[in-house]
Amino acid sequence: MTEPEVEAADIILRRHEVQYVVVGGQAIGKTIRATGDVDVMVTAADYADTIAALQSDEDLEFQWEDQGVARFAMRLVGGEFLDVIDTAKFTLPRGGGKFFIFLVEEESTERDGIRYATPAAVWYTRLMIPRWRHYSDKILQDLLGGVGAGRMRRVVEIAHRFGTEEILRERVAYVRSEMRRPDLEYVLKEE
Repeated sequence: MTEPEVEAADIILRRHEVQYVVVGGQAIGKTIRATGDVDVMVTAADYADTIAALQSDEDLEFQWEDQGVARFAMRLVGGEFLDVIDTAKFTLPRGGGKFFIFLVEEESTERDGIRYATPAAVWYTRLMIPRWRHYSDKILQDLLGGVGAGRMRRVVEIAHRFGTEEILRERVAYVRSEMRRPDLEYVLKEE
């Protein structure tokens, strides 16, 4: 069953013919309980036009835009957030189009007509942003919620594919060290 927030975002994005992939908590939510906000990723080429189109949508209230992320409040679902993310920041050199194709073709699945990123792709994007340490706690929550720890290896493979190994090396090591904490170790063994 699709969450109401995702259905609302889907209605709005389809109205504007935006090709997107759900990333973040709602994508993880297909494995464990989801968050209420909806994070979607669009290609770098489509980002500016998407934001412009969505700013005029009657079902959205524009909140802010900063460094490739735009936030809207969705009126259809009590103001839950729709965050639209530019793929450009997730590869080196900035090849966001390739990352989006990779998401669509290899690291997402379609359910109820909506494309959701895999947990490994979500974790990769979480670790690639400047506030990665905050999101490493969300990764641990995902793991405690039942997402398999072996997916961390896939994060490293994605980093290798997109030339971001140096950026992610310390960040992945941090998450793995947290997974070995005595209070979590029994639950979070990497397969």
